[in-house]
Amino acid sequence: HTVGFDRVKAEVLPRFAPARVAEITGLSEADVERFAAMYGRAKASFIRLGEGMTRLAHGGQALRAVALLPGVTGAYGRPGGGALLLTAASCDLNYNAIRKPSGPAATRLVNHLRLGEALLEMTDPPIRGLFIASNNPAITNPDAGKTRRGLAREDLFTVVHDPFLSVTARYADIVLPAATYLETEDFYRAYGAYYMQYGHRAVAPFGQARSNLEVAQALAARLGLQDPVFRMSQDQMLQELFRGATGTVEHVDPKSIRDAGPINIAPKGGQQFRTASGKLEFYSQTMAKQGLPPMPDWQPDPQEVADAARWPLRLLTAPGYFQSHTAYSPVAFLREREGAPCCILHPHDARARGLAEGQKVRLFNERGAVGLVLRVSDEVQPGVALVPGQRPDDEAVSGTINMLCSDRYTDMGDGATYQSTYLDVAAWEA
Repeated sequence: HTVGFDRVKAEVLPRFAPARVAEITGLSEADVERFAAMYGRAKASFIRLGEGMTRLAHGGQALRAVALLPGVTGAYGRPGGGALLLTAASCDLNYNAIRKPSGPAATRLVNHLRLGEALLEMTDPPIRGLFIASNNPAITNPDAGKTRRGLAREDLFTVVHDPFLSVTARYADIVLPAATYLETEDFYRAYGAYYMQYGHRAVAPFGQARSNLEVAQALAARLGLQDPVFRMSQDQMLQELFRGATGTVEHVDPKSIRDAGPINIAPKGGQQFRTASGKLEFYSQTMAKQGLPPMPDWQPDPQEVADAARWPLRLLTAPGYFQSHTAYSPVAFLREREGAPCCILHPHDARARGLAEGQKVRLFNERGAVGLVLRVSDEVQPGVALVPGQRPDDEAVSGTINMLCSDRYTDMGDGATYQSTYLDVAAWEA
């Protein structure tokens, strides 16, 4: 059921004895060995992967290594065993029906993580018009300061479609009111569970608010785009999405979706691997052809090493309990439950800087500085600054945390490297 484990065993594993793993992770050697023994003895071990670990310079390799562990113990072949990141890939819907619109066969594509770079540096021609929906890049993008400098261009025409006057919307020439999910008919698939469901709107859109689909279709009509998707009703779109659908969703009748409630689309039968070999690949020829390491491995990232030598604290960002991202920032009772945007330091790091619980602090590195309120807790390790949530400037002392993050990509997939950020913390000086 696997390919290449012998090579990993011979070429990779000898470099990662428990003592070496302890050195890399900061765990004790005894804890490394105890965890390995517990995991190896488990009859049906299951690993629920999170996306946060991918937001590192070598996040792709980290995720891949963890996802291969059930292949070592045989857990992928046991009921209740294995590993899971997201379930969306099991929904083999016919997305071709709603994807590429008419227009040139080739267009320029911009990774939204580097929107600031594209707005400031792309030429021949430069980006002159921007339509933003369901996004708040002035807060959520890495190197948010660069993104804002790009959005602030006098010659850039920007339209933002949003239910609220977000930080990004303040850079817009035109702000269009968007319907919220409570005012919109939609079809949802779960991220981490095997269910899909039609979502009926609870109330009609307020005022002149429109859904993303309504705005897209209205603009397409005015631009003369003839693709069928721009004239389809939502029911027609559902029919097309399920036309030729395969895998776990091929049995779903789109005509019954509106009234069916939650639909279970859990895979039946044994574990399947969507690889060229059809097996779990410890050694991947596909990755080798893409210029990526064919086997799971770990090497120090040169940029991280340099940054860590310059700045003493590693930044970790994670969703807050009541402010997972900026979509809920305008909801007052959620803001109050979450509290003021904060930075959490270990007591050792706070004492070393003469800082106390509740005071205003400045987080800074070579990209700039932001102001937050300090919390002191041993829930974080020494050497770590934890900042929950991505909060707008006007909730914080000053700025937003992603101003301090680089826009460089991860090792695989061109993802964001938020967690490969290093900085320092000092008292806020008004």
